[in-house]
Amino acid sequence: MRKRTPPDWMPEEQKKQWETAFGNIPKKKKSSPANQLTSDIMDYLLEYNCAVARINTTGIYDEKLGRYRKSGSTNGVEDINCTYPLDVKGITIGLTIAIEVKIGKDVMSDDQKKRKQRIELAGGIYIVAKELQQFKDELEMNLIKYKWLK
Repeated sequence: MRKRTPPDWMPEEQKKQWETAFGNIPKKKKSSPANQLTSDIMDYLLEYNCAVARINTTGIYDEKLGRYRKSGSTNGVEDINCTYPLDVKGITIGLTIAIEVKIGKDVMSDDQKKRKQRIELAGGIYIVAKELQQFKDELEMNLIKYKWLK
């Protein structure tokens, strides 16, 4: 496990809450290019004190049926869900950022396109990540429009 420390600028009363939420982050196993990119993106977002979750929608193998069955999750849901802490005039609000990881020739399904549209219409950010630097650049471009709120 990696031990992380809260930012120096954070008030003392918030540091204990931060350490509880972000202090010990287990190392992740890295295998496929998609898993590697997903892990790298999550690590990057954690550096900005985001709340991140990987969403696994893989079907479950049912031995009785002898086949995979649906996981029961929402069709088209993103690979990573992030709540980005946005400071608005001294109050922290959470901005939803949905990240879909696509490697190589992988393309978005119709359900994923609908999900993207819903998130953006609700005021969230949706990024299709193909590589880490492209993700960072697109995230920065999207966050610029919120800078005036400070």
